[in-house]
Formats: sequence, structure tokens, C-alpha cells
Amino acid sequence: MINLIDIYMNYYINRLSQYALCFFNEEELDKEFTIEILKEYMKVFINFKYYNILSSIENSQFQIEDLKKELDGKRVEILDNYASRELEEDNNIYSFNRKIIDKAMEVTLIVIQIDDYNYKDIDNTNDIINNLINKNNKKYIENNTLKLINLVKETYKTINKFFKEENNYFNINYRLLDENRRLFVITLDQDIKYLDVNYKKSLIDKVYITEKLDKDKTEILLEKLSKDILYKILNKETIENYIVEISDEILKGNELYIKDIIDNPLLNNHIILSITHEIYKERNKCLKNDYRLICNVDLSHIPDFKDKINKITGLGVFEYVIVKDYKQEDLEDLKKYDEEHIIIDKE
Repeated sequence: MINLIDIYMNYYINRLSQYALCFFNEEELDKEFTIEILKEYMKVFINFKYYNILSSIENSQFQIEDLKKELDGKRVEILDNYASRELEEDNNIYSFNRKIIDKAMEVTLIVIQIDDYNYKDIDNTNDIINNLINKNNKKYIENNTLKLINLVKETYKTINKFFKEENNYFNINYRLLDENRRLFVITLDQDIKYLDVNYKKSLIDKVYITEKLDKDKTEILLEKLSKDILYKILNKETIENYIVEISDEILKGNELYIKDIIDNPLLNNHIILSITHEIYKERNKCLKNDYRLICNVDLSHIPDFKDKINKITGLGVFEYVIVKDYKQEDLEDLKKYDEEHIIIDKE
């Protein structure tokens, strides 16, 4: 199963590292060693930009100065680890590589500035990069300016193409469930027009909602959501909380079918899996502790809804309880009971 975010991040780290290599001359390029060090720094930057993680700082409201401190901490860590090779390597190589570790951090800070620009017009790339190089230290890059500019343009084109590619058959439907909590229920809408020519729409809809297709639909839904989240980050837009309903089919065989997709902090932070109390009791072993969970419940046939709600919230694993249906005479009591956890789905 494809984890689109992991693929994107690996591509991104490789591209940023290629930018950075332009700032090293041929004598400095023990390419394997230099790339290894650069990728360590780039991972710190990716954690900052995409995952909102800095290992030494708990506050999630990071500033660029915090990133610089984190990169310097990574530099010290790399140097400490490299010190164990002092007796194994030639003194000149050892001293030279320590300088590369220091320089790689300085270059990473320049690459971050290059990455921070939103190249809405690819034609202004030349001026932006030339200005940044002159501002930072022109001697670093020597004759590789054109190479760097071309790399940035290639990345720009590739990423733009990636985000412009559309799946014409499926779209995400975002339905606002709770404005205060910024909770959106997301579902996959199909628009396979060529099927309409040969089959009745009612038949297509009937097949589309069968549980046998749940795995495929959920996989497509999460791939499209992954792309939307990445786009929002690049454009500095707000990422909300997205509820994905998980059917019994997704948890068959006591394994969460979509785990390879959602085992990523970016999705983990923003996706909430919605399951029934019954499914949770039967299959909770395949749900990791760091998954965000919501319990959806039908109270229309429950004599005492308070007892049912208390059993669910007492587990301490669900952020909220979504009431899908209820007895009309219970509605007013439901609205007042445990307002912290209960959300009545009015759809």
C-alpha cells in the first residue's frame, strides 16, 4: 500500500540535499559522506516544517530561531558520533570531514531560505537565488549557481505537476460536523461518468456502498487527503481535524488495513478514526495507542443512553462520542449530558 506522504518526504529531502551539494566544491565532495550528513540536517528541517516536531523543544509554536538551535544541536550530535572514528581514519580526512559537518549546517540554513520562497512565477527563480547567494556567501557556490537554479526549477515543476494531477473519478466530500472543534467528516464521492452510459445510476450507487469496496475506497480517500494536507502546508493554510469512518471490513483479520498509510505523524495528528463500540471491543488490538479515535453510536434502540455513553467514555480511548441516531424523547437530555464528549450528528 502506498504511503504518499513518505514518498513525498523522501523526494523532498533528496532534492534539498541536491541543492546543498551545489555549495560544495569538488575537493569537498566525498559525496556519500556529505549527502549522509546533509540528509540528517534536512530531516530536522522536515520535522520542523511538516511535522511540527523539534526533539529538544516541547512548545509547538516554533520560531525560525528554534530551528537554528535544533540544527546546531544536530551538528554537535553528529560531531560527537563522528569522534569515534578519529582513530580509524587518516588525520587529514578526519579533520576535513569535521569541517564538512560544520559547513553542511551553514549550507542547510541557506537551502531553507531557498525553500521558503513560493515560486508563483518560475521565471523569477534566477533573481531570487542570485540575491540569496549574494546575501549569504557567494564564495560557497562558485560555478554552480546555474545548476542550483535548474534544480529548483525542476523541483518546482515536479511538485506543481504532482498537485495538479487530478483523479477525475473520485473527490473528497468535506462535511463540517462541529465548528468549535473544527471537526470534518470526510467521505469519498464517485463520479465515474462512463459507467452511467452502460448502467443505471441506482445500480452503480448500490454497488458503490457495499462493504466489499470499503478497503479500496478508504485507501483512495486517504491518498487524496494526504495530498490535500501537503498542499495546505506548502501554502500555509490551516489543517483541520478529519474524521474517517472505519468499517468492519477495514479491520478484518485483526489488522488495520490502512495502517501503512496512517502510520505517519502528519496524518496521525489530523485524522480521527471513527468506529463503533462493538468493533472496538472485538478488534482493539490492531489499533495503536497513538491513533486518534471517535466512537460513533446509534442510541435509537438503547433503553438507557446514559449507561451506554458512560461505558464508552469510561474506556478513556475516545476523544468524542458521535451520536448517529437517538430516540426523539431523549434529545433534550442528550444535548445537556456530557457536553465535553457528546456530538450529535444532525445529518
